[in-house]
Amino acid sequence: MLIDTKKALDLSVYRPQEFSRFSLDLAALTIEARSRHETDQFITPFTYEVNFKTGKVICPEYDKDKDIRELFDHSPEVEDLCNFATDKNNYPPNGFSYLWISPPIQYPESRETTGKGFLVDEGHAIIQNFSGLLTNLSQKDCFELALHAHKYSVNPNSSLPESAAFFFKPSYGIDPLEFVFTTIIPRPDIYESITGGKVESDYQKSLEACRKAAQTVAVGMLGISGLSEYDYINLGARAEQQVMSALKITIIGKGSGCGLTNTEIMNQFSIITPFQIADPLKNSLFISHASECPKIRCPRCGWEPSESELNNMPSSCPGKNDKGETCGFKP
Repeated sequence: MLIDTKKALDLSVYRPQEFSRFSLDLAALTIEARSRHETDQFITPFTYEVNFKTGKVICPEYDKDKDIRELFDHSPEVEDLCNFATDKNNYPPNGFSYLWISPPIQYPESRETTGKGFLVDEGHAIIQNFSGLLTNLSQKDCFELALHAHKYSVNPNSSLPESAAFFFKPSYGIDPLEFVFTTIIPRPDIYESITGGKVESDYQKSLEACRKAAQTVAVGMLGISGLSEYDYINLGARAEQQVMSALKITIIGKGSGCGLTNTEIMNQFSIITPFQIADPLKNSLFISHASECPKIRCPRCGWEPSESELNNMPSSCPGKNDKGETCGFKP
């Protein structure tokens, strides 16, 4: 590695034909590393699916097959959630809720995650997960919150480690998520932003902008021969700047614990590359050797753009499925 610093978004780990995960990671970054002067809520919503027969918990947006324990490197937070959620006996009629408390030790800010799980049928359950809550709690605040949550938890932990998960089964008729935001954390405003759709709407808006940036980056990666680390950083910075411009926000990795953004790395190390990435579709190297580049193929219906279509790529796949319907897949 030539640039010896932690990157908030490292493009070198992504393949250009599989950029839906990049879109999700970039969207999460736009929320988690957004300037604290612009908003006080940094919530990222995800839906997990539980299969009791296989014992797997997946996040379909990221990977339809891989268990989230493997996907998220067996983090303690994910392990605790999966251990609890894969036991069908833990689901009362109205479901359960949980709160993961992580004080500002590993990261400069506190990291709290909440959510709820409920049965959809005898063999499956859904978990609605919301991360990025209360990023301004001190280590003392987190410990006091843990002591309070401990009193209501169905999995009391007498040791109360620095990072801990608590699970709740409120009385029948009470929304488990509402229980968290009234009894555990008195923040009905956050509960309203979740149930009222604002959190999901803001996230989808970010995701749409990130999909467009991912498309530009993917085509740029295909159009440049022998990508160097500097090329990846330049492309990553272009994606970040495109999203910041579209959403009118500021992304700041420095001091967040996520690592530096590609834009910050370029500024810090004064990186200048010899080619222009602003519009990779017009890169002469790409256009003149387009036939030699790896093919872009829709993973859902198999559609491939023609050479002329690469100059005006649609935001969703225009291919047809077996029923003759438009595919609509978004990378």
